[in-house]
Amino acid sequence: MMKLNERRAYLDRMRKNQQACLCPKCGKKTRHMTRPSKEASDVVEVVCEYCENICRKTTTGLIRPYIYVKIRNDGVVVPA
Repeated sequence: MMKLNERRAYLDRMRKNQQACLCPKCGKKTRHMTRPSKEASDVVEVVCEYCENICRKTTTGLIRPYIYVKIRNDGVVVPA
């Protein structure tokens, strides 16, 4: 977990970052990373760096694990 001053610095950096997008869970402009799901082997979870919540789940055929992605307004996950 980040401390308060680290969170403020992170949000300040993300304001100008091209890979950052709005998180559907916390509402902040952050980066999102994919990671393999613990539930199934062919599922990838999209996780917010700021709040560390799972925002989306998708199959590994569409998105690879351990890459940064953007979540568009219509909910589609695209590589950043």
